[in-house]
Amino acid sequence: MSKAIIEQKNKKIIEKIENLASREQALKIGGTLIIKMMTDGRLTTFEGICVAISRKGIASSVTLRKMSGSIGVEKTFPIYSPLVTSITKIRQGKVRRAKLYFLRNLRGAMKLKEKISFGKKTEKA
Repeated sequence: MSKAIIEQKNKKIIEKIENLASREQALKIGGTLIIKMMTDGRLTTFEGICVAISRKGIASSVTLRKMSGSIGVEKTFPIYSPLVTSITKIRQGKVRRAKLYFLRNLRGAMKLKEKISFGKKTEKA
């Protein structure tokens, strides 16, 4: 394949990625996310704490962890996959690490302090 054809294909891919850039803005370590994904023709949801983010361009992925009963479940989702329909952030945890692999060793509930953002002041009536 010639260089021009490859560049055209890359431009198309980059345009699609720019439309999906809002997905990556919601991703932060320690945040609780809901990812909706199409599998076998039906919509499945996975809610968990963001343990790790791998930023590698098109191959970027996010790893979520949740407790299902007393068993920890981790899943890795590709961010730019066409099967991922939406990524929404519920809350943001306050963390000091880039990877939260220490949550694997914790027993019981995984709790992170919630990060409180101070926005505009509201007047009390």
